[in-house]
Amino acid sequence: MLFRLSLAWGVPVSTLQEQLSARELTDYQAYYSIEPWGCLPADIRTAIVAHTTASCFSKNTLNFADFVPKWEPEKPMDYAEGSRAFSDLFHGK
Repeated sequence: MLFRLSLAWGVPVSTLQEQLSARELTDYQAYYSIEPWGCLPADIRTAIVAHTTASCFSKNTLNFADFVPKWEPEKPMDYAEGSRAFSDLFHGK
């Protein structure tokens, strides 16, 4: 949750750790469970618009699920794979 807030507010995680109380963090977690923000909710809202727009111009019934991106979960890397990926990132491989 701290990383999401850090990205949303443009504040380092360390600053949030110093300034947010445990109660405030718990409140943000509760708020997120009621009204999530970020990529997945944005993808769903975009899919609603795309499906609605496409349906207006299609003679066929369109399946809403076809408009929602399907993200594959990332496979966890072991230490060696992570080190190689990090090295490749900075050494242009």
